[in-house]
Amino acid sequence: MNPSDPHEGQPDAEPGAEPDSVFDEIRRERSSQSFAKSAALRLIGLTVVALAAWIISRNVSWTDTLVLENATGKVELPGTIAGDWRSTEIEFEMDVEAAGEAPLAPLGLDAADAAALEESRDIGRPWMVRKGELILPGGRVLLVVEGTPDAQGARPAKQIDWRPGMVRTFREIRVLQLIPALGFLILASLCVATRWWRILILNHCRTSWYNAFRFTYSGLFFNAVVPGINGGDVARAIAVVRHHPTRRAEAFMTVVVDRVIGLIGMILVGTVLVLTTDERLAPLRLPVSLFCGAILLGAVLFFHPSVRRLVRFDALVQKLPQSERLLRLDATARKLLHSPAELGIALVFSFGNHVFNGLAVYTAASALGSTLGFQDWMTTMAISNTLAAVPLSPGGLGVGEVLFGSLAEMLGSSYALGVATSLVYRLCLYAMSLLGGLVMLLPAGPARGPASGPESEPESSAA
Repeated sequence: MNPSDPHEGQPDAEPGAEPDSVFDEIRRERSSQSFAKSAALRLIGLTVVALAAWIISRNVSWTDTLVLENATGKVELPGTIAGDWRSTEIEFEMDVEAAGEAPLAPLGLDAADAAALEESRDIGRPWMVRKGELILPGGRVLLVVEGTPDAQGARPAKQIDWRPGMVRTFREIRVLQLIPALGFLILASLCVATRWWRILILNHCRTSWYNAFRFTYSGLFFNAVVPGINGGDVARAIAVVRHHPTRRAEAFMTVVVDRVIGLIGMILVGTVLVLTTDERLAPLRLPVSLFCGAILLGAVLFFHPSVRRLVRFDALVQKLPQSERLLRLDATARKLLHSPAELGIALVFSFGNHVFNGLAVYTAASALGSTLGFQDWMTTMAISNTLAAVPLSPGGLGVGEVLFGSLAEMLGSSYALGVATSLVYRLCLYAMSLLGGLVMLLPAGPARGPASGPESEPESSAA
């Protein structure tokens, strides 16, 4: 299954780009952009980050919270959890000052029950809370959730739950459980490197897998150390273009096609997961299905020969700025489309990448104490990463946290735990990205890739 290049007479490529030269190339690439455009993009990015930070601050609880809900109303009481909040039984002491006057009034409790709760609060005795039960200091079960074994005299409730604040969530993280998360992220990056390697070879940019691996990790490193949203792709593109001086345009376009294939795979994964999840995500089914359908329909129409002839696609593109580059990008994408086996393999590696990322998110969430399952966090990751891929803020910072928090809350977890999971996942990505700095120090491998695989004719322009 190793792809090959029929261009046996092609000159050897240059060795891989050295780190210093890649830094210089990135600086020149960025300095070529107009100052006004660069400043405007930075301003938009900072505005989005600030807005996301405000949304998070409005939704995240920094202190522990007890949630009580019955047929009359719902209250979220601030306080302190005593014991391990991950267990099925805790003690909760309400913060009297933060709760304010008559905090239990929305529950509509009768005078005796309200007085019992107020008395325990006033004397500073904590409430015992089990999953589905609220127990007064004297041992009386005051509220019980439907489906929990009934206690004599208990009032029915819809929800009795506790949520740790952001501070407790991070303070009690199980650090050793993050090691598997890093391992899953490394496996995901190997899927990306292999997918891109095959796209390179298909477009007659013969490259060893080792060099594709080096270039991928160089991109990960620059993603972490270069400000902005595209440092990693710029570094990867510069490295592979220097490696293929006789096919610079084709090598560059493989980076773009690889990114698009990854995004399409993530959209498909997210759509399938939303449609197969229970009613918790029912409000998302229609918009997600319409979005995915629009993407697939647009792709079919864009690449259909009859449609392209009808709209005179080549003539239209020739009138656009950067028309030659756009035509080369189109040719690179159609080359993959006209190789169904390679397209299928690329999508398989995309799915593998997303599954490993989902496992990393699930592991990070479990280290924080989440009780949601793998499919829940996989769905959260796929939807959040798809929407955060829109370049509104550097690396999707802030946007991803808002999405993680909102989706986690929809799935039955807390907003704070969703935000914390996103931050830990991001930190794990940064840790793996820094490994790219070490990979860049490795010696360059042989320029040529394997000599066996799918045969395809070179394509110099869009047909």
